[in-house]
Amino acid sequence: MKQKSRALISVSNKAGIVDLARGLADLGYELVTTGGTHRLLKEAGIVSTKIESVTGMPEALDGRVKTLHPAIFSGILARRADPKHMEHLEKSDIAPIDVVITNLYPFKTKVKKGKTSVEDAVEWIDIGGVSLIRAAAKNHQSVLVVVDPKDYRRILKALRDDEVTHTFRHRLALKAFSYTSAYDALIQDYFSSLLPKKFAPTRVISILERKETLRYGENPHQRAALYKDVVRESVHYRILQGKQMSFNNYLDADAAVRVASFPFGRLAVCGIIKHLNPCGLAVAGDDVTAYNRALAADPVSAYGGIVATNVTIDEVVAREIAKSFYELIVAPGFSIQAQRVFEKKKNLRLLEIDLPALAELRANKICRTRHTFFGALTQEEDFVIERKDSCKVVGKTAFDEAYWADILIGLKFIRFFKSNSVILLRNGALIAAGIGQTSRVEAVSHATRKAQSNARGGVMVSDAFFPFPDSIDLASAFHVGVVVAPGGSIRDEEVIARADEMGVPLVFAPHRHFWH
Repeated sequence: MKQKSRALISVSNKAGIVDLARGLADLGYELVTTGGTHRLLKEAGIVSTKIESVTGMPEALDGRVKTLHPAIFSGILARRADPKHMEHLEKSDIAPIDVVITNLYPFKTKVKKGKTSVEDAVEWIDIGGVSLIRAAAKNHQSVLVVVDPKDYRRILKALRDDEVTHTFRHRLALKAFSYTSAYDALIQDYFSSLLPKKFAPTRVISILERKETLRYGENPHQRAALYKDVVRESVHYRILQGKQMSFNNYLDADAAVRVASFPFGRLAVCGIIKHLNPCGLAVAGDDVTAYNRALAADPVSAYGGIVATNVTIDEVVAREIAKSFYELIVAPGFSIQAQRVFEKKKNLRLLEIDLPALAELRANKICRTRHTFFGALTQEEDFVIERKDSCKVVGKTAFDEAYWADILIGLKFIRFFKSNSVILLRNGALIAAGIGQTSRVEAVSHATRKAQSNARGGVMVSDAFFPFPDSIDLASAFHVGVVVAPGGSIRDEEVIARADEMGVPLVFAPHRHFWH
């Protein structure tokens, strides 16, 4: 007589498991279950065999040992096409297990870095479940391994319709190995957090889970997708309206979020982002003023850009924003009235970000990782805040103390622009910028030519040192009020001497702020 097929069910997340078990029972499967799952199925009127009846031993060590037994793992790992394996099962009175349905203890939700003790954390490390999954995935040619409740209906349909192909089994096994890899990465990340803080640990594990397939990449001929890092946190956001986000939208939104989440105290900040760079940037006491000053910097380039702010957008500023064409608005919130204003622009995307969560990410000193042909490069984010007492007035030309407000704001602004960059600002608002040039003097030239007479009396901030005095000549020609840059050039003394000669106040900041 043909042996009855068996399914082992041992799940922590019991969503959907009753319907799956009932479906398997209807297909003639004998169900083998562990404690909590057995009780749940019994309450639902579904007959199952307790794991103890198969192993011949009760659960041990407060549930730490349930499934770790030869009667279970031989039934899973035996090669069905190998006569020796099947003979061993028969002699040992072990029935094969054909389906393994398991998910793991919720380590991610139960264990928090800096809050959960090691004693408590280790109790959320699953042992038997991981072993079951890996065993079943290893023998996936004979055993279906199911770790995702989203697959339950598909499993039942495939079994009912006799559509369990090799490819079907392979995909389930791949998902199973990915699942246990992600689980191990979470545990590794927690234990790493217990060690003394080091920027560059020996091994970094990233597990990426696809969230969304994008229409295309930077260009229409490039495929693209958005992935979430299972281990490390990312910004919490909601898209409230508009068409699907594109690859370029997400890149620009990342630049926008850096502006919106940077600490500007109680000031409202507004950035208008275009191709990863701000074309408008301002801080003010209210959001309307901040937006209008940001727009004034370059209203032409703002067309089709992204607006980012650190305050909830109300109806007043929404009406101002709606006068221009933008792809995306990024803010910590939108009032109902503001949403009504924006809903008239059907394709406009509204992206709501969780600023407090972003502040926590900053506190944890998140890192940036870039993949290259040489390997993955990683570095800490540029979170340093320049202070007045850490800056040094190196020129002999005096300047009004009122300039310090713009100097310090400018030193916050400059890190949002792709290097080499030079910006001009006044009263907390960007006037003009020279962005991403291959020489420092060309960046100065771009900024001053764009500003023209508006450069007079403004603050010029450079993201790196001046290698030659020629940038000072340009600043003087456009009557810039104060020039700010980090020192470090072998010609610093020449630059300082030229500033004194031209009567240009010069301040050296302590840090360079490249963003490649």
